Order: sequence, then structure tokens, then C-alpha cells
Amino acid sequence: VGVMDLSRSLVPLVHPGHAGVGITALAVVLAISSLSPLRSEASINCRMEILVITWNYPPRRGGIENLIGSLCLELRKKHSVQVITAHTRLSVSEEKDVSRAPLPGLVPFALYALWRGTVLLARNRHIAVIFGGSVLVTPLALILARLFGRRLVLQTHGLDIIYRSFLYQQLCVRWLKSCDKVIANSGYTARLGQSKGVPPERII
Repeated sequence: VGVMDLSRSLVPLVHPGHAGVGITALAVVLAISSLSPLRSEASINCRMEILVITWNYPPRRGGIENLIGSLCLELRKKHSVQVITAHTRLSVSEEKDVSRAPLPGLVPFALYALWRGTVLLARNRHIAVIFGGSVLVTPLALILARLFGRRLVLQTHGLDIIYRSFLYQQLCVRWLKSCDKVIANSGYTARLGQSKGVPPERII
């Protein structure tokens, strides 16, 4: 299966509007603040620094791309957000705090994400949380989170949990249970996560 075929197969069933993005942004903030020892309104409202790692990001088109792109815009209203994402041949206007793989393909993206993530996390100790845009990036985000002692919050969409590939299931899905928090886009997706070993208390 080609990389683009895999990417397209992971497009979620929901096409988020403004309300959906707002709900997801709130879930991200709640997930991150719940990892803090100070579980209070102050911890929710404080400015946070977040590293986003995602294969799917505008200007590519699709449900996940729309969600993650809008989510980053929403989070940037109050928080500092750095994004590491895949190469694109499409024209992109000047992007702030977005790092793109220099070459197309999943392997170049993975290598670049690990390198760039290492640089950003080593330089900025204030980045406390890594946010993964889909289950596809779980192993990359988890390696960085464990290497630098940061917390990992991962967004799941449903199809990215049940994608039928033995290699994908072993490399990506099996590590989902190791994330600190998992955001599910529906009750059905939450149940899928639990079926893969994610403790219910870690799912939002």
C-alpha cells in the first residue's frame, strides 16, 4: 500500500466545523492540564507550549488535515504551538512555527520528525507536551516523549485504529496504550481504543 493510499484510508468519518474544532481544542487543553499536578482552573488557563507531530496537515485536503490545521489555529490563540509535519509539493504561504520534511514519503518524514523533534525539545524545556495528530505518528511521538521526559497526548479518529495492516498494527497501534492521554473523536473510537489496551481513564 502506498503512503498516499494509507493516508487517504485514515481520513476520519467526521468533517469538523468550527464547533467540532472548539470541542477538540478544549479536549486537548483538558488532557494536558489533567497531566499537571495542579489540577485547577489556573492550570487550564495558563499558557502552554505544545509540540504537534502530524502526517496530515494543510495545504493537503482531508478530514484529518482540516481538523489538525484548525486545531492548531485555535490553540495558538492562547498557547505556543510548534508543528512538525510532512513534505508537500503544494504551494504554501509563509508558515510560522511549522517544520516540514524536506523530502516526500513516510520514511523521510519519520526521520525528519525524530531529528527536528529532538532539536526543538532539547532547545526548549518549556515544551511539556507532545500532541500526535493520529495513531500513525504514535511511535515517533512516543520515542520523543520518553527520551525527553515529556507527556504525550494523541488524537484518534477511528479508522486509524483499525487500519488492516499487520505492520501498521505492530508499529503504531500497539503503542497507543503507552500514551499519557488519548483523545477519541467519538464513543465508538473510544471503545476501539479500549479494545487495543488503552485504559479507560486515559481516554477523553
